[in-house]
Amino acid sequence: DLNTPMAISHLHELAHQLNKSSDPTDQARLKGHLVAGGAVLGLVQADPEDWFKGAEIVVSAGALKLTGYAPSITIEVSPESIDRLIEEREQARNSKEFEEREQARNSKEFAIADEIRNRLAAQGIILEDSKDGTTTWRRAG
Repeated sequence: DLNTPMAISHLHELAHQLNKSSDPTDQARLKGHLVAGGAVLGLVQADPEDWFKGAEIVVSAGALKLTGYAPSITIEVSPESIDRLIEEREQARNSKEFEEREQARNSKEFAIADEIRNRLAAQGIILEDSKDGTTTWRRAG
């Protein structure tokens, strides 16, 4: 029993201390502890900047693949699942604007609500308001 939650908690605390430290010697010590502790769990194995520079997400017929980082990760998914993931990502990305538009409508600031609607339409997202006050969205096309 590695008590994984406790181990992750300690790694988080080390990262917090590392981010707060301004002493290079202390930073090196903390980074060493963080990397060593992460290695036990298979975490913190690559420099984040190097990982993000080399990582690439490839979506192809029926698969999502993360490459450029050892080991490469491939997840087999159906085309419908890929469409759903893309739709969920778009919805999450635009949820703040949806909320701002809803607040503007509720406050009867219709010019602001229309501006947000137009901005989303320019991104290919169509908002449809119903008589009962709810709004749904769909991709144009």
